[in-house]
Amino acid sequence: MGYTDEVKTCENLAKEFFDELEGLVYSGLMKDNTDQAIWNIRNLIKKYKPKMVS
Repeated sequence: MGYTDEVKTCENLAKEFFDELEGLVYSGLMKDNTDQAIWNIRNLIKKYKPKMVS
């Protein structure tokens, strides 16, 4: 995998991460369920961190 591919993969992961994060934040805020929103965000970070950080 070349440098360009790695950058593209990282960009795609970041976009996926922030799209999911935005969805979780909005759904949590709309329902006024902060604890669940925080829990969901922590799980999201656990899901993506191993893919982004080696």
